[in-house]
Amino acid sequence: VEATTDVPTSDGKLTEQEHVRIWRRFDAVGRCLEIAYFDAPGRPTVGADGWHRALYEYSGTGTLKSAASFGTDDHPAAGKHGYAKRENVFDSTGTLADSRFFDPAGAAVVVRTVVTQVVPDSVAGKAGLKVGDVLLAYAGREIHSLPYYRSLTTQPRA
Repeated sequence: VEATTDVPTSDGKLTEQEHVRIWRRFDAVGRCLEIAYFDAPGRPTVGADGWHRALYEYSGTGTLKSAASFGTDDHPAAGKHGYAKRENVFDSTGTLADSRFFDPAGAAVVVRTVVTQVVPDSVAGKAGLKVGDVLLAYAGREIHSLPYYRSLTTQPRA
C-alpha cells in the first residue's frame, strides 16, 4: 500500500517552491516500511529529520528491528539525531533491551542517555538525579542507550 501526503509550509500555504510531498509504503497490517520526501516538482528533498528516505524493518512479532536513513543521493545519511541506522535488540520475552546506532559508514555511534524529567518522589528523584544529568553507568555497567538502561533497572538484581 502506498500513500502520498502534501504538507503545507509553516505559514499553512501550499506553494510550488516550498511544500513537501511525503511518500509512504506500508505492509499488509499498516506498518510503515518506507518514507521519502519530495519537493513540489517531485525531486528528492530532505525532510525535517535531516534525511530524504528511511527504511523500517520489523520482527515477526511486529516490533521495529531497524530504521535506516538515506540522503537524496540514496547513500546512508545521518539525520538530526546524529546517526544513519538504529538497530533494536530484544530479550527472550520480546521486550526492547537495547538500541545500537551507526553512522553513514556503518561505524558505531556513541550515544548518551540524558535525564529529561525527574518525578520528585520517585527513586530517581530521591537519588538526587536532575534534569540534564547524563547516565553513565548503573550497577557497574556502562549505559549506552535508554532501552539498555531500562532493561538494567527492570531486571532482578543478583
